[in-house]
Amino acid sequence: MEIYQLKVFLEVARCLSFTEAAENLNLTQPAVSAKIKSLESDLKTSLFDRLGRQIQLTDVGQYFVKEAKKLVELEAAISYKIERFKQYNSHHITLGSSQGLAQNWLPKIIYQYRHKYPEIQTKLEIFNDIKLLEKAIEQNNIDLGFSESRLSSNSEINNRNIGSIQYSLIVASDSPLAKKNWLTLGNIQQKPLVLLSARFASRQVFESRIAELGLKFIDFLRIETVDTIGLMRTYLLQGDYIGFASDLELQAELDAKVLTAVTIQEFAIPADIYVLFQKTAKELNNRKILQTPVNKFLALFPTSTASKSPTFLNNEGNLEETITINLGVQNGTIPTITAGLIIQRLRLLEHFLPRNGRYAQVQYNIQWHNFLSGMPITEGLHSQKLDIGILGDYPLLQSAIPKSVPLRGTLRDRAFSDNPTQLVSFVSINPNGGGNAVIVPQTSELETIEDLRGEIVALPFGSSAHGMLLRTLSHLDLLSEVQLFPLKNSQLKIPSHPEIAAGYAYFSPFHQLASARGHFKYLFNGNLSQLPGFYGVVVSQYFAQRYPEVIISYLKALIAAQYWLTNTPSAFSLVSQWTKIKPQILASIINPTFSQETSSLFMTDCQIRPDWIFSHITQLQTISALQNLRNIKLDHWIQSEFLQIARQN
Repeated sequence: MEIYQLKVFLEVARCLSFTEAAENLNLTQPAVSAKIKSLESDLKTSLFDRLGRQIQLTDVGQYFVKEAKKLVELEAAISYKIERFKQYNSHHITLGSSQGLAQNWLPKIIYQYRHKYPEIQTKLEIFNDIKLLEKAIEQNNIDLGFSESRLSSNSEINNRNIGSIQYSLIVASDSPLAKKNWLTLGNIQQKPLVLLSARFASRQVFESRIAELGLKFIDFLRIETVDTIGLMRTYLLQGDYIGFASDLELQAELDAKVLTAVTIQEFAIPADIYVLFQKTAKELNNRKILQTPVNKFLALFPTSTASKSPTFLNNEGNLEETITINLGVQNGTIPTITAGLIIQRLRLLEHFLPRNGRYAQVQYNIQWHNFLSGMPITEGLHSQKLDIGILGDYPLLQSAIPKSVPLRGTLRDRAFSDNPTQLVSFVSINPNGGGNAVIVPQTSELETIEDLRGEIVALPFGSSAHGMLLRTLSHLDLLSEVQLFPLKNSQLKIPSHPEIAAGYAYFSPFHQLASARGHFKYLFNGNLSQLPGFYGVVVSQYFAQRYPEVIISYLKALIAAQYWLTNTPSAFSLVSQWTKIKPQILASIINPTFSQETSSLFMTDCQIRPDWIFSHITQLQTISALQNLRNIKLDHWIQSEFLQIARQN
């Protein structure tokens, strides 16, 4: 049975005439009859009943019409795809792009590509609707697509993040709002808003984000929808409206300063630009020997080498309707602000939480629990009242100590009792080990740390300052000669009762604040143990095994928060408003990088450093009360795979 026989059969079946079919096919009537007889011989059945000069389909023939059409269509599709693959391997490439990217972002990429590969012919098609772009990729009409929207619902199309785009509020430059450098959705809910129609990426981004935040269009006073960027420009310049758009959609007007972009808190982090291509293209891309035009274009956007994914105990099937996430943070502890305060204020976790696949029907209940020190967070992780906790080096190690009793009653849950937590990321680091100090009242006669012999030192138990003091006193052989007094929660922020103790051990920023107010002076602000300092993200192993995608989403939010702190000029002034701490004190405690200009104690950094952790354990376990630290199994406790996956996606 040949495809051409099927085509002849279908034409005869359509015409119900050998003669007419022969004319349409440009064949002789005997040739058509011969093809049908050969086909019937192959199938061992009659397809037509011949009634003199008239013919009609048999029952088998009627059935075979439907199946033959499928085979002919399949053959056509295969032939088309083979031609596309031949073209794919030749010197042609067809690109598709949204209008915004095609006008202001993609041209420089195409120029770079054509300059590097002048022998490859490049064609660009512009799509005003993301659905049409998706269809063109599915049908192989274009080789690569570029969009501000991710096609998460199409399993046949790959989405690769290759760039970023900023969404902002857009106002006329003479508007009072143009003088603002920061607004929230709450500030604009009672103002007229103009949005582009649903075929534009900015509209989809806006709808998706407000849905994450539990808002609807009816929560805004007035929303006008327009079909063109030109009409949006008119609304903004003549109608006293506020617009929402990307920096590409109105770039000319922004460059000319007739319009002004104002950062909006809920959209403070840049969104992604995606290159879209069929799965088959990715498979070819993985074959290094195949240097096709598409591969060469994708090579302009290098990606990190994929690492081996961790083995998760994923639940199969549907999840419960609501997942509660309990996070223990220290918003007043400045080295941790990217892991708690900024994520919370910018609503970043809501943005990154999974909402597809087994999470498609899930509702999230996010509970932020703010603590002044790390010990209650450690206790919350051990009791599974907390799922994610932010801890300094000493309480972080305390959270890793195996427990001798099961945390839950089932056999499955007892498996987590030996390793109740997992370390999934660092937050900030200080290679020099500063950040903790001992202060005394200005009137104190104590001058050195050795003068604490026979005295009382008050401190938050289980904090990084506690760990520093234990190491320091042990180094000076004073551990048995200094009494440690645990501060109550109400006494942690600023020492208000100097008579409680001769000195106070604190972590940043509490000792800086006490010193800045003039009532206390530094007794010890060094690092005799030469150990680096760090803060990290510790998660409940039970929660991480059950919802690994949620942990990865939190780490994506952490990475985004650190990006925001690094790249937002007004970041410290905003954090100052949130914490009531002066920007200069904030800058003295944390910065994205170490430099002579900033002299900050901590630098934002997510990379886990197992050697630092091991050094802390090695020194602390020499103290008799801390010998159980040697029971920590670092290779099981440290789970860096979560962070690796978060960075790749």
